[in-house]
Amino acid sequence: MAIPLNVNISLRISAENEYGEGEKTFPIWIPTPNGGPKTAPILSSLHAQDSKVYITWAEPRLPNGYISNYTIYIKKEEDVDEEVGDGEEKKEEWKKFVYGSNTSRVEIGINDGLEENERYQMKMTATNERHEGPETQVYTFDLISFDENDVIDNFTAIVINSTVFVEVENPIYTKYNIYIRDEGNNQTVKHEIDVETGTTKFEFPFHLDHTLSYSIKMSGMKLGRESPPSEEIDLEFQTLNLAKPTQMIMATSRRKVIKEPPL
Repeated sequence: MAIPLNVNISLRISAENEYGEGEKTFPIWIPTPNGGPKTAPILSSLHAQDSKVYITWAEPRLPNGYISNYTIYIKKEEDVDEEVGDGEEKKEEWKKFVYGSNTSRVEIGINDGLEENERYQMKMTATNERHEGPETQVYTFDLISFDENDVIDNFTAIVINSTVFVEVENPIYTKYNIYIRDEGNNQTVKHEIDVETGTTKFEFPFHLDHTLSYSIKMSGMKLGRESPPSEEIDLEFQTLNLAKPTQMIMATSRRKVIKEPPL
């Protein structure tokens, strides 16, 4: 097989058994003498904030000529390959963002087709006057954001014996982080709680010194990110009053014996 010298070649390997071909390996790039850049751009920063991702990079270490443009590829992390009617895999397409050779920092956000509260994969390449070079590794980022509606603002918490009972008025999370602080020595203990969707009440064991004062605050988890915490409230201790059996007063009837005179 003759390999052309004016392009870069990628190699992927798979194994095949009696049932079919298996998954291919990650592509290995084979630079050719007169092809594109021999190395990928050097990614120096990837930071997501305020519904945007900020990407900074440097020129490839071996550009193999003059760089003409850079291409950034982005797709949702949750995208998976689906099978179409004939059994072939349907490949999810990457969004392409092309920038000039003088660009080394960009911001991409919802105005460019990305969506809030989603996770993404990202990779990039450099292209010289002849061909596109190898890809960087795949990086991940998310555009998960929180606002005031994501803060838990109405909940109660009480302690009965060695159990903490929590009630949330408007539940929007299925995973909570609960922080209980000992106000005496300012030490905080974190509890991670998983509940079902729509759960308003839950409990968990926690041994507390009933002679001390404690405060509690909560946050929720959304796609692996923690929301801003709630305001801190006092943790209230209550005594479990078991219903005592009612003492039944047995009324004793006194019979007055009347002695009849003998016949």
